[in-house]
Amino acid sequence: MAQGGGDPIDPNMVVLVENLTFVNNVNVIEVDQFIQGEAVQIQRSTSIIANNIDQVVITPQNDDPPPNPVDGAQDAAQMQADSAMPHDLTDPLEATKKLIDKLNPVESSEINQQLFLTECHFRGNDYEKAMGSLASMQKILTSSGHIETDNVIKKSESFIDEENNYVVALILISCASKMYKAYPDPNEAIIKIKQCLKNFCFAMRDLANSDPIILLRDLGLRMLQDIFDDLQSITGVDLNKKAEIVASCLGIMGFFYFHTVKRPLQSIELFEWGISIMKQQFGQTASKFKLVGYLQHNIATTYDREGNKKKAKEYRSSAITSKKTAQDWDNESQKKKSLNKTKNYPWK
Repeated sequence: MAQGGGDPIDPNMVVLVENLTFVNNVNVIEVDQFIQGEAVQIQRSTSIIANNIDQVVITPQNDDPPPNPVDGAQDAAQMQADSAMPHDLTDPLEATKKLIDKLNPVESSEINQQLFLTECHFRGNDYEKAMGSLASMQKILTSSGHIETDNVIKKSESFIDEENNYVVALILISCASKMYKAYPDPNEAIIKIKQCLKNFCFAMRDLANSDPIILLRDLGLRMLQDIFDDLQSITGVDLNKKAEIVASCLGIMGFFYFHTVKRPLQSIELFEWGISIMKQQFGQTASKFKLVGYLQHNIATTYDREGNKKKAKEYRSSAITSKKTAQDWDNESQKKKSLNKTKNYPWK
């Protein structure tokens, strides 16, 4: 993600992670994710997904087309924007069918057919049909009493890791968000939906690197907004915790808009929104959270890249102050490292 002179936005500044690695063509993702005040390491591999599919523990965003994707890493000629029925759907859909057959043979035919139809519309040129088909897919899965949501997420991960089929992964992540929204425990639901949002942004980033179809990116932004709406709709959660989670997700989305969608001004709006939510909920004590300093750092570096040195200097100063004030650092080393990042960013 580095861009000349240093990366203007650091992923650990927006998603509350200290070390974030997402390596294409490698089956393990490691992140130190901040959830409910604790850093936990998540490791996922396709072998684990394949071997433990039956051992899942059940725990009850102006839509004009974005600019061209960054650094295309794969030949996109194989996928035509006007193809409503691409030839390469059979294998991934067959893999999905096998999963669903395991979960509920009675419903597998309807679900498999709807997933196939939804993917076809997504790879075609009809925005309304794609969204309508997605809604039908979501309805089928959310109304089923037999499909485990965690299994849907695991299958979306295998479509990314094993088959590089980001379209189906995006569809399944979107469905999982709706399913988690219906969880009886709102505290569990909001954390699960946050992870859906993060996974969705990763998948969209890789899709942008591999497939230049404008419609897919346009649909993706709409779907991302829907997942964020699911997150905001959760009630019955401690308001302080919800404010942190929503603000963190706005940071994730801001990072995504900067690096993948290439809309820096909208990324600034998202970072600003996150700060606003924290200030509305915590007032003068919002500065005790390192998240505020992270978001201010990102605004500063984005303005710097856009040539607005005055604004960049203003937010840099705010970020330094906030980071010095924050009380939720894991340790002094983490605090010093983050402060140095803000102080020493090129700022030429």
